[in-house]
Amino acid sequence: MNNKKRKIIIIGLLVILIMIIVFIIGYKVVENNKKNNNIQNSKDLEIQAVLGVSLTENGELVVDNSNNGDETQELEGTLLTKTFNEEFKIGKTYSERLAVKNTGTVDMYIRVIIYKCYFDKEGNKTIDISPETIKLNLINNDSWLLDTELPIPERETLYYKYPLESGNTTLEFMDTISVGSEVYNLKETTRTTSTEGYETIKTTYNCNDHDFSIDVQVDCVQRHNAADAMWSSWGVSPIINSDGVIEGFRDPPETEQTNS
Repeated sequence: MNNKKRKIIIIGLLVILIMIIVFIIGYKVVENNKKNNNIQNSKDLEIQAVLGVSLTENGELVVDNSNNGDETQELEGTLLTKTFNEEFKIGKTYSERLAVKNTGTVDMYIRVIIYKCYFDKEGNKTIDISPETIKLNLINNDSWLLDTELPIPERETLYYKYPLESGNTTLEFMDTISVGSEVYNLKETTRTTSTEGYETIKTTYNCNDHDFSIDVQVDCVQRHNAADAMWSSWGVSPIINSDGVIEGFRDPPETEQTNS
């Protein structure tokens, strides 16, 4: 009888011990699953914080980069494909409305750089015609800050003052484009006299056989730690008020010179 009791007690202790071991193993499995879930969740959060911007032309996306995941890519599109529905005429103004859409998942600040130039008939960039004759009508100056510190005829740099929320589009920064008629002033006149004594005057315009081009570069930094991001990425130090609005830019710090 006593032996049976001891066996029952021993068996009971073994059952309890096994239950404790199973509980410990089960607890560890649950904890590991929690840790794995936390790791997965943190990865998901990282993937969701995607930076992405797209240029819009006359209300349509030039390039849609909303499906790029968390990859950082430089995408290219083509402008002016529908702007000139007829033969292009110098001096005529054409509608060309440009803005920027936030196709990412976080709030961000936007910078736009516009490059203007001419190409000769061989496709080479030329300085024979000033890029200032390419007229871009920049608008909404109360929302876009124009960089006037280092004016360059072939480049315009703009900053959107407000942090742009995901899915939203900026106000337009440009609405028309034209080539100024002053390009006709760039001409060469030659006179030739035939053997019969007739004089021929030939005027050649430098704009003949030339094409103009505008390239628009759009980039962004996220709103979090924006001042540091703008300085490291764009080389500018913004003044941002409590509402997140860029009020201007500070002068770059002077580098200290040491006397040797």
